[in-house]
Amino acid sequence: MRRIGATALLLFSCLAATTSCLAANNLERTTCGWREWLGFKLWLRAATQLDPGIDPPGAVPYLVTAMDGRKLHGYRLKAAGDNVGRVVLVIQGNAMTAATIADAFWPFAQAGYDVVIVDFRGYGKSEGIPRAKALLADNRQILVGLRQRYHNVYVYGLSLGAILAANLLDLDLDAYVLDSLPATLKSYGCPAAFDPINHLPANCSNLLVVSGGQDPIIKPAASEPLLARASSCGATVVRRVQWSHPFMDYATDQRVSSALAFFRQIEAGEK
Repeated sequence: MRRIGATALLLFSCLAATTSCLAANNLERTTCGWREWLGFKLWLRAATQLDPGIDPPGAVPYLVTAMDGRKLHGYRLKAAGDNVGRVVLVIQGNAMTAATIADAFWPFAQAGYDVVIVDFRGYGKSEGIPRAKALLADNRQILVGLRQRYHNVYVYGLSLGAILAANLLDLDLDAYVLDSLPATLKSYGCPAAFDPINHLPANCSNLLVVSGGQDPIIKPAASEPLLARASSCGATVVRRVQWSHPFMDYATDQRVSSALAFFRQIEAGEK
């Protein structure tokens, strides 16, 4: 009885407490060992240094309350035209904030897609501690919410965002773009359950995978097994020998154009 009473008291306390207590669940615990802790610490510092500190012109704040009460902040780029039923969730890389990269995705909005970009926990104006499990849960929640509001939902993941997007392929959305990601996360100390290659479905014709031959972050050899598997299940694979890592080369416009062309192919039933 004492154990039951103590458990009930703890549950009541957390339900009634602030987000700092609510965050005591498993979401913000490290699952990939010391590399995860160190990686987020270093990349968060880099992202903060690059953040302009102001809202991107024309962008509308987009707010999400995560399942554990964390307040997440991002932006929506409003689509040109009326009766918008399409949205692209951009999931950024680990050294990026929504404010830093939002301007690059106006071509989606100009083509008639709403664009949503939400800062990871602890990045930009978002609350919380960035951890792999939490970021995956947050983006799943965001996508489930978008699917309730829009007829067509697309995902464009870059680097870490592509890894997260690969882990969300089970949502079976209209199309996914995975830009610059490894096949496995073994070198990062993560369990095989997070490996992108393990999440490819039998039919992945709604998938575009992008790889740069000069990428110093995700080297081509690390991506190749994923590219081969993706090709075999019907994905579109784009290899560009001269490209580097997203937002580290001149090819941002080309990457976005390739993604937009792929979305239009999906809508036209050509994939």
